[in-house]
Amino acid sequence: MTSRQKIFVRRLFLALAGIAVLSGLSWKVLRTRIPDPIYQGKPLSSWIESYTMSTMVPHQPGISTNLILDQADLAVRDAGTNALPRLLRCLRAHDNFLKRKLIALAESQHFVKSPFVADYRQHWLAVCGFNALGPDGRCAIPELERIYDEHPGQDPQGAILIAISHMGQDAKEAVPLLIGATKSPAPQLRMLAISALNEIRVQPEVTLPVLMTSLNDSNKFVQWSAVQGLGRIGSRARAALPRLLELRHDQSSVPGRWCTGPPTLAESVEDALKTIDPEGAVAHAEVK
Repeated sequence: MTSRQKIFVRRLFLALAGIAVLSGLSWKVLRTRIPDPIYQGKPLSSWIESYTMSTMVPHQPGISTNLILDQADLAVRDAGTNALPRLLRCLRAHDNFLKRKLIALAESQHFVKSPFVADYRQHWLAVCGFNALGPDGRCAIPELERIYDEHPGQDPQGAILIAISHMGQDAKEAVPLLIGATKSPAPQLRMLAISALNEIRVQPEVTLPVLMTSLNDSNKFVQWSAVQGLGRIGSRARAALPRLLELRHDQSSVPGRWCTGPPTLAESVEDALKTIDPEGAVAHAEVK
């Protein structure tokens, strides 16, 4: 290691150590306010941190990542609603300018391990936790709505929309928030909001107008999500047939980690037509 590198590491260590001490003091204060249930001898907070392995940590020989993640899910489910304060705390995470600079500085070298977890990664930990809780997370909806309003931005708001989608049909209380999110200027938020509405499966008279409007969205991912939702509604979505028949020729691909299903918009439309207008779908195919 050169002398310049040694100076850099020393300065970085001092900066991180100082912030770590302050963070540790803050943690001790918060620790008495936030419950931290124990599961198999480890606090819930440690199990939640294990979710970082799903996206951030390279595979380690001799360690089954899936096993660790499964254990983390079991720890969250064992805690039940007592896990919500910790998950909500992760969603509230917001790095200030100084912390972002320190994280970027720490990640630019490999000599000192950073004691921090970036805010967007904490948001992901919360998403994983809500996925494990499923319907049991529904009592957090009022607080999720509050965080959504107080922390604008695609990352925290997107995480909240995904968390709500994991609650399924028990998240009907969040429908107004989701409908509002379908009008967001951010395409990703619009798509996630529609996907969540699809999972909740609310009454067609509520979602049908939203999905039909989204068929005209400028973003293909949003259109894809709307088509999926209309297909789930089935024959009660016949009002959308004219626009769907226009989109059945759209060969735009919609790959990505958010989308599972037919690779093109046209193929997704064909699948939706089979449930919306099963008798007419064959005739439509003949005149294609």
